[in-house]
Amino acid sequence: MGKGNGTDLLMEHDHGARVGTVHCSWEGRNGELRVLGMVNDAEAEAAVRSGSIRGLSLGTGVVQDMVGNALLRTQDELSLCEAPRRGGCWIDSIDGASVRAVACFSEKSSNRISQETHNKVSSELAEAHRQLAMLKAKTDLYDGQKREALTGMKEEVSTFINDIAGSEEFAAYKHELAPMSRWCGEMERGEALDTNLSIGRLVSCASAKFKRTREEASQLGEKSTLLANTMKELEECKADRDGKASRISELEGLVDERTSAATKLQEELAKAGLMKDKIDFSQRSARENTGVAAESAASSSAPRANVEDALMSFMTAGPSNGGLKIAQSGTQHHFLGQVGGSDQFSAAIGGSGRY
Repeated sequence: MGKGNGTDLLMEHDHGARVGTVHCSWEGRNGELRVLGMVNDAEAEAAVRSGSIRGLSLGTGVVQDMVGNALLRTQDELSLCEAPRRGGCWIDSIDGASVRAVACFSEKSSNRISQETHNKVSSELAEAHRQLAMLKAKTDLYDGQKREALTGMKEEVSTFINDIAGSEEFAAYKHELAPMSRWCGEMERGEALDTNLSIGRLVSCASAKFKRTREEASQLGEKSTLLANTMKELEECKADRDGKASRISELEGLVDERTSAATKLQEELAKAGLMKDKIDFSQRSARENTGVAAESAASSSAPRANVEDALMSFMTAGPSNGGLKIAQSGTQHHFLGQVGGSDQFSAAIGGSGRY
């Protein structure tokens, strides 16, 4: 008894009335079973100290086969009681002080327990109490750490469980999930701290994973929208590129056509003697009037027209008196110009009536 987290100490074998813990057990010098425990219930402690309840009773579990033969016996709990069914099952020491003694009246029995043995047992009991106190201090420390961990995850665990319990999706299981909602409200105050910590940690990890999955799903939706917009822009760029490529092909065909026409025109001008230098219209500089190419093209283009042609020479070369060969008429037949103070339009209108 007393292994692990200890064996329950009950009141009259009532599992709903746990009053303490049995921490260890050993075989006494006469073969009896001795136990060391602690009562942490105020009423039970008062009853033990007053002497009204000092009996002990073992709660033994028996595993049987199909015909009722005992296969395994285990000590499941120890109970305080008023009168034990087994003889000699009493509390004989409280806080290291002896509270029960057996008087032996035969000479043989009186010599069975010596003072040395009594002192030795008392010393062992005091050491056991010291170790029990140390064990209790360590247990309290570990329990405090577990309660602190449970308190830290309580909000996350409660939110996760209440979200599930309150969801319409799981409304059919609401009555089955209700105990979990009550449990998370007092998870750090229970006695089964190891179990509560395991369940709480499991729920906390599940909540974190669920939250991370939901965030990734949200980001995936945003990425999907961004990808769709990118693909749309890419299609528009491809369509624009294809349109420009088609236009470039059209312009290239037009350039080839005009280059061919310009080449033929150049050949005709060369034949007529109006162009001295031959221009290569396959070159961009020959087709576009920009920069130095424009000046070069201008300098090598057809010769300038001779404004001093025969007609102009005839008109400007006057007679010997210095006048012009062609001069304004002295009559009113021209209708233009100002004659006799009349402007040209009035003269024209007036003259039209005389012809």
